[in-house]
Formats: sequence, C-alpha cells, structure tokens
Amino acid sequence: MQLWVEEAAGVRMPQTNAGSSLQAGRDITINAGHDAILQAAEVAGATATTNVNGVQRTSYTLGNVRVWAEDGGKTIITILRIGSQ
Repeated sequence: MQLWVEEAAGVRMPQTNAGSSLQAGRDITINAGHDAILQAAEVAGATATTNVNGVQRTSYTLGNVRVWAEDGGKTIITILRIGSQ
C-alpha cells in the first residue's frame, strides 16, 4: 500500500478554469507513479537518494515520469513530468 500526499495525488486533476486563470493538471496517473517506483528500482542510475530536513527521500525516474518518495517508496511526496519525452 502506498500513501499519496495531497499534492502528489493532485497531479491527476484535469484542467480547470478558476476565475480568469487556467490551472493545468499534469495528468499523470497513480499507476504511472507506481510503475516508475517498481521499474526504476531495477534500473541502474534511475534512482537517487537525498536527505530533506533529516528525512531520506528517493527519486525514481522512468521515462518522463519522476516520483519523489519516502519510506522506501511507500509515501509518495510528489510526481512530475520531466523533459519533453
């Protein structure tokens, strides 16, 4: 089971028109994030670890999806598209 912080889960939101500004969701599915964690863990160089305020965070990169997680991938902090793939 994975826990998703609100911002990470929010990337799935579609575009909305809030007043006069258009807010675009990044349209990345939870499955894409989950796959990035599982598959990137098996690819050399596809993960990186850093400490943020004393907490270890790992980034998992698969194709154009990058996921930042804590607790060995159990708590998803953020998910984003990278590059132009």
